[in-house]
Amino acid sequence: MSSHHSGTRYKSSPSEHYCIIMSSHHSGTRYKSSPLEHYCINMSSHLSGTRRKNLRVDLELGVQVEENMRNTLRSTLGKSLEDLKTKERKDWVLKWPGQLVIAGSQTEWTAHVEQGILEEKLPEYYNTMLEQLDDLRGLVKGPLERVERQVLSALIVIEVHARDVLANLLKENVKNINDFEWISQLRYYWVEEELKVRAVNAEFQYGYEYLGNSGRLVITPLTDRCYLTLTGALHLKFGGAPAGPAGTGKTETTKDLAKAFAIQCVVFNCSDQLDFMAMGKFFKGLARDSNPEHPLVTVQNVSPHLHYWIPLAGAPEKDVHPRRES
Repeated sequence: MSSHHSGTRYKSSPSEHYCIIMSSHHSGTRYKSSPLEHYCINMSSHLSGTRRKNLRVDLELGVQVEENMRNTLRSTLGKSLEDLKTKERKDWVLKWPGQLVIAGSQTEWTAHVEQGILEEKLPEYYNTMLEQLDDLRGLVKGPLERVERQVLSALIVIEVHARDVLANLLKENVKNINDFEWISQLRYYWVEEELKVRAVNAEFQYGYEYLGNSGRLVITPLTDRCYLTLTGALHLKFGGAPAGPAGTGKTETTKDLAKAFAIQCVVFNCSDQLDFMAMGKFFKGLARDSNPEHPLVTVQNVSPHLHYWIPLAGAPEKDVHPRRES
């Protein structure tokens, strides 16, 4: 990531796969991101300069960068949703970044499904969805740039699941937007310039974490049940623990749910070599804000995990905020 700010240039490590170019003079200028995602990202607000003579990337600047990232994604998502109203969908999906295409498509799908239920026009919208999938299939068969093909690949995975959900709603003859077959799905709502994600009676703020042009997992009925359980646990301020044999997708399912919420997901590979000090550092970070996943936790590690986790689980209800160490 590089930034021209008050004559100073900050550079990221060579290992980073993408960059976002920020400037305090960005009016009318188009900025390009990564080699993997060439879409333009416009940092929507100015970064205020540090008041120290020794300019360095510190915590304050890091917070400002995160805030600008979220503001940029929020404002760009709003513009993309407005643009969707005026363009054909097959043209719209190639104009905007992949993350916003998926979020915008799910928002539009939620609105149309609820409208179809209320007006008893679900069969008509189902036919529209099939036509939209045919359009996407036609785009994939044609000449595309690598980035565009990645966008469509992830979008088609989500759209196929949306089609299956809609087919099930028709099969179950859903007539009310409060029926469990509908509210048990992840639903996206654009409310007062904010994107909300709902599942049953739980509502979450879309995190606006920049995900890049990443792929998505195929959603199976088991994935849906995992999402339903984990979102219910988060709503009640509890943790979730997907269980099963190694290699069955527990960690990847958790990571994909974090993508659906656009929040950071940190994976810790646990073992019996971890002592209480290492575990303490893990939970200090989790006390801030993240979506943790702990694979390979053994029975011997359960007790120290609970020792740290129980106070954190009760913190939101007691309004207890762990002190951040400098």
